[in-house]
Amino acid sequence: TLSSQTSATAVASNLLSGKTVWVNGSKITGTMTNKSGATVSATTVTESGTNALITIPSNGYYSTSSKISVPIETIKNELTTLSDETLPIISRYSSSSYQSGYSYDKVLFIGHVYNETHGANTSINLTTNGSSKINTIKSSGQLSGDGGYSQFKIFEIENLEKKEILTMTGSYYPCFLGFDISNSNYNYYTVDASKSFSGTYIYTANKNIKKLYVISYNDNSNTNHGFSYTSSNSEIIANNFSSESRGNSSRNVVTFDGITSGDKITFSGYYSWQLLLIEFY
Repeated sequence: TLSSQTSATAVASNLLSGKTVWVNGSKITGTMTNKSGATVSATTVTESGTNALITIPSNGYYSTSSKISVPIETIKNELTTLSDETLPIISRYSSSSYQSGYSYDKVLFIGHVYNETHGANTSINLTTNGSSKINTIKSSGQLSGDGGYSQFKIFEIENLEKKEILTMTGSYYPCFLGFDISNSNYNYYTVDASKSFSGTYIYTANKNIKKLYVISYNDNSNTNHGFSYTSSNSEIIANNFSSESRGNSSRNVVTFDGITSGDKITFSGYYSWQLLLIEFY
């Protein structure tokens, strides 16, 4: 009989839509949506250890040419364990806030302000709306020039939570730069030059450096001279991370890659001049 000759267990949802087959003597038509080569949108992302799990949005047949689309903002908002070596945040306002997209065990935050008012000292403060612990580990001397005052301050933040807001305030024109140091080793150096200084500072690496960040501040009431650098190793790669000027003052953030032990980088500045160097190794 037809039934005995078509013994099977398939049901309509097992077959592509429109396809037919005989099962136990009955003809069935498939209902499975064919998503071969299609891009479908997903909105549910969850964590499982070190993996991100994306929920398939609907049933159907998917081939190797099919794609699942997830908004980047969804991934940022839903995952807490993602981490970058740097948090590329440069702020140029008198009161600035940063909302963390992830959770971090420890973050290094660099604050810098300068005040263009003659005779007015600078100040830097960092606060949080959450429960993380903020430690001030370094405060540089205030650099005095005809254009005002400049200062660096370095903070370590422990247990920064996802969506926690850090706010940095300063007397004038602050910026901050953040680094994830949960699993990193680092050193820092500050160089403060006196008024009417014109010369160089030579940085010498005493170990292989994964990345060097250099923040410079230069002030001259007549001419914005900025700063320049040369290296002893042509393999060193320099990138201008940020550069800004206000009046006759300038501030630059430059990164250097490919530094090996013994390499030298010569920094040249003019007039009131200040550097902060941070090594990651």
